[in-house]
Amino acid sequence: LEWSQAGINMSLSPKGIWLKEPRSQWPAWAEQYKDATYGDRRQELVFIGKDMDEAKIRKKLDEILVTEDEFILGPEVWKDWFRLFQQQWIELLQQPGWKELWQEFQNAELNHAPHHHSHHHHAHQHHAHHH
Repeated sequence: LEWSQAGINMSLSPKGIWLKEPRSQWPAWAEQYKDATYGDRRQELVFIGKDMDEAKIRKKLDEILVTEDEFILGPEVWKDWFRLFQQQWIELLQQPGWKELWQEFQNAELNHAPHHHSHHHHAHQHHAHHH
C-alpha cells in the first residue's frame, strides 16, 4: 500500500507485494534484504520543499527512532504506547497556558478556513483515469 500526502492532497494506492518466505527463492535484487528481520518491508518518508536542512531533519528523525531494545519488545508492548502518549498529552494540556494557546490556534484556523457560499450546482461526476 502506498500512502502519498502533499499538503491537502492525499492518495492511497495498492503497490506490489512484499517478498515472501522462503528467502532462498527471492530474486537476486532482493539480496540486500536477506539479513533484515522483516525482509523488504519498510516505511519511507519523502520530504519535498524549499531550503530544507536535510541534516537537521535526519537528526530529528533519528532522535525519535525506537532503540534496539524497544524494537525487540515487539507489537504486544508497542500497542500500549499510544495510551501512554495520550496520558502525557492530557497532562501537558492541563498545564497553565495551554488552553489559551489551543484557543488561539483554533481561532487562527477558523480565520483561514475556506469560505463556503450557497449556490445552486448541477450534479456531475468526475472520473479519474489511472494507467
